[in-house]
Amino acid sequence: MGVIKDVADALKDVAEGIEHIRTVAKAVRDGKDYLKAAHPEVRQDLAGMCAEMRNTLTAVAAASAILTHFRFTVAGSVLATEPGRFNDHLIAHKERAAQVATSLQAMRGHCHEIQRHAGRLKDKARSLNMGRLLLLFGIDSAERDRQVAEALEQIYDDEMQGYFLVTKLSDALRKSLDDVAKALGPPGTMLPANVPIAAALLGEYAEAFNALETESNYLALDLQQSIDSLE
Repeated sequence: MGVIKDVADALKDVAEGIEHIRTVAKAVRDGKDYLKAAHPEVRQDLAGMCAEMRNTLTAVAAASAILTHFRFTVAGSVLATEPGRFNDHLIAHKERAAQVATSLQAMRGHCHEIQRHAGRLKDKARSLNMGRLLLLFGIDSAERDRQVAEALEQIYDDEMQGYFLVTKLSDALRKSLDDVAKALGPPGTMLPANVPIAAALLGEYAEAFNALETESNYLALDLQQSIDSLE
């Protein structure tokens, strides 16, 4: 259970990063029409910031899909052949998982770009003597403004995003695949009788990664709709 807990803890950290994006995405969704009408000169900065966050979510979803797209038989006459088929899939998925860190770095949103766009929005608010950023969006709530400000700080903290997104997610994938492989048998072996055990373990990991994949895809779509509306 130690490995399962380690993976769950890592995915929880990644999910917290996604929650920061959700906080900003909701404010954008609620106030984009007002900003577009009242302050059209900064709508491209808002769209650009959203695009970078969308890229991060797309990267997380793509990485999570490495583990959620496994399927193999646990009963019947083909059970004896499943370890071999699983091994082929496992090798292919491990190769993809080994490249996750590089892929995540290449695909994820650029923190400095998010900060640059957010900075321009803040400058616009200050130039209009607005005490809070969300007043640009027509949202008069000090609490929501505080939440969005904190979320943005977390989102464009390059060191934190790099650690949680790249290190945590790639390590979680590697540990999950290694644990499932071990469930099939001792090192160098794969036993047909162990296929149901490995399948059950795979199901536990897949459920956790699927939740991350689904949420990332949903928020990426939400941000894309905001981007389209701003253009």
